[in-house]
Amino acid sequence: MPQAPHAPSTLTLSFLLMLIMGCGAPPVLEESLDRSPGVTPLHGTIVNIVEVQEKASFGSELGGALVGGALGSLVGGGTGKSIAIGVGSVAGSQVADHALGDVAHRLTLRENKTGLTFKVLVHSNGFMMNDRVVFTVQNGRVTSIIHQALLNSR
Repeated sequence: MPQAPHAPSTLTLSFLLMLIMGCGAPPVLEESLDRSPGVTPLHGTIVNIVEVQEKASFGSELGGALVGGALGSLVGGGTGKSIAIGVGSVAGSQVADHALGDVAHRLTLRENKTGLTFKVLVHSNGFMMNDRVVFTVQNGRVTSIIHQALLNSR
């Protein structure tokens, strides 16, 4: 007599969901300044703002595909089961991208002294064109940004 296929446990599915939530790039500090050793604050102006749809990280999409495939494996048998796993994987990836992706704003910052420009994604909507800001850069990446007026008032 054939044995029933082993269904993924709730614990396994929970672990995969936590894996999805933990994936992603470190956030840029907004409205506070990075005070790490060796980081120098730069003064600049916001010269461009573009709203962008930020995709979920690859790890999040992969985790969504794994969860969707695991749920699909609970349906049907034979060829139908294989199709359900495939459909569940694609759907899980898309759900993760939709749920964990975000609307962000890509700011272009121009440093006052050198005129160098830096691009950074932020999630707040408190920044506007021509705002004067103070920001920090580490390894070519903006790590924090704050309105100059807020920094001066502290």
